[in-house]
Amino acid sequence: MRRSTVILTIITFVWLFAPISVTWAQSANFSVVLTPPPVETVIVTAPTWLGDHPQTVIHGFVRAYALAAPVSDEITRWKNGVCPRTRGLSQEEYNAYVTARIREVAQEAGAPLQSSSCRGNIDVLFTDKPQEFLDRIRKEGGARLLGTRPSQAETAGTMRYAVQAWYATATRDTNGALIGDDEDPDGIFGSSIRDLPQRAVEGSLLRTDLHSELAHIYIIADTSKTHDYLLGAVADYIAVLALSQTQSFEACKNIPSITNLISPNCNADLKPTAMTDTDMAFLKAVYTMDPGASLLEQQTYISDQIAKSLGVK
Repeated sequence: MRRSTVILTIITFVWLFAPISVTWAQSANFSVVLTPPPVETVIVTAPTWLGDHPQTVIHGFVRAYALAAPVSDEITRWKNGVCPRTRGLSQEEYNAYVTARIREVAQEAGAPLQSSSCRGNIDVLFTDKPQEFLDRIRKEGGARLLGTRPSQAETAGTMRYAVQAWYATATRDTNGALIGDDEDPDGIFGSSIRDLPQRAVEGSLLRTDLHSELAHIYIIADTSKTHDYLLGAVADYIAVLALSQTQSFEACKNIPSITNLISPNCNADLKPTAMTDTDMAFLKAVYTMDPGASLLEQQTYISDQIAKSLGVK
């Protein structure tokens, strides 16, 4: 695809979200450069930006980005196949591009995938009125998808960044029971953290054998703030958000990473416009780590895998 500047117009649409129905209509204009992500050079020796203490730098990145789940205190990932869908861009080919990019990255990272005709569990929305959309979700019964406690839904359901994600998670115990990480006993899991005393846990400092799982994600791009970004870069950034839980949206991480895309305090050399080898090594490690290990064990494993990919010995 040749490099070109495309004027994208947000169109009026009706979108049914699972597990709740939300009708949303709006119209706005913004500009974005549509370009495929460039091919990144494979690094075979440790890059100079790692400095004299590369393991410390890498571990700092992992700890800064990967969010520990609220109940299991472990890193969350998909167990059931991911099913992304995108709405809000003026032409279906642009929506399809973002969705396809998420699926492509998921496949390369080793995350489970559903067929293209599946029921969506990763909802990506481009809109110039993100807060109105979040308020609609809350009012129509989707507060449990924006925060673990109903009392926190209003605060949690606030759009603060150019691109932001909300994660619904659950914890699978040693007996295989899946319990939602929220306080809604009638929610999408049929049980909640109120049932915590019933949870079976392995008594070990190195592993609890609790597995933290992603269940549903909303990812919203505020088009009033993203008009200067390449769509390819935004799609790559969204793909990482869709495959690993984080709350680090604008904080500058100390490694060149697509996760720094919307960080205002990052230098240009830390803000690539496509996924890097580091980003893919991170995602691959998330999907090959021991899901029942302790948070420290998981972080150490992910850091070691990134180090190996960067040629750090």
